[in-house]
Amino acid sequence: MGVGVSGRRRADSGVADLPGAGRVSGARARHDSPVLILGVTGILVLGVVLRFVAQSDLWADEVLSVNIARLPLDQIPTALRHDGAPPLYYYLLHAWMRLFGTGNASVRSLSGVVGVATFIPVW
Repeated sequence: MGVGVSGRRRADSGVADLPGAGRVSGARARHDSPVLILGVTGILVLGVVLRFVAQSDLWADEVLSVNIARLPLDQIPTALRHDGAPPLYYYLLHAWMRLFGTGNASVRSLSGVVGVATFIPVW
């Protein structure tokens, strides 16, 4: 009664007797190796650095986002009725620009920070 159906099937099929059938730690250890972690971290850091080192003007959609986010908070939903976008990003960008300014790197850094932060739960 202590052995479940899947335990009986495994015992009946002979899978439990195969060499390495119960070992998962070797495969897991390869995913947690320091070389892999350092490599992935290095690629992420390089991507973020290259994103902000590249000096280019804002694209049309970025300029539109900045112009909408510069509006007073109560006017942002009205401006977005024509665009159809949800207002949360523009509220965040509005606060971000008040803290860090309206330069190209400042405006783009909000998306960079959010993009890098998404790697934490994914990892």
